[in-house]
Amino acid sequence: MSGRSDCRKFAPNIFNKSKCTNCFRQKEEHSAEALESNRASRKISKCGYLFVAPGWDFSNPLYRTKRWQRRWFVLYDDGELTYSLDEHPDTVPQASVDMTTVVEVSEADSVTGHPHSLAI
Repeated sequence: MSGRSDCRKFAPNIFNKSKCTNCFRQKEEHSAEALESNRASRKISKCGYLFVAPGWDFSNPLYRTKRWQRRWFVLYDDGELTYSLDEHPDTVPQASVDMTTVVEVSEADSVTGHPHSLAI
């Protein structure tokens, strides 16, 4: 039995978005074509501008004065969170996070010094 799924289209399971509804295999076990087929049909759950402070050490006071970057975030129904420079659909995302694999999301106001901060 091969490690790759021969499923033609990855469809996230409603209970576990990292598994396929069609074949019950993990998302990573699907071919690039099957994953791309899913991208074309997925829906946006939430989107909007947020501010990012990538990889900064907030225990160092010098980093607290650094400028935050405004980015356009899109959360898709399959659990992928992407962000890019602007809201234009043709703009290539700078990064993406598979929110189905995130272990903890916590309040970070006291760490960043900014209200409504989250640590992922």
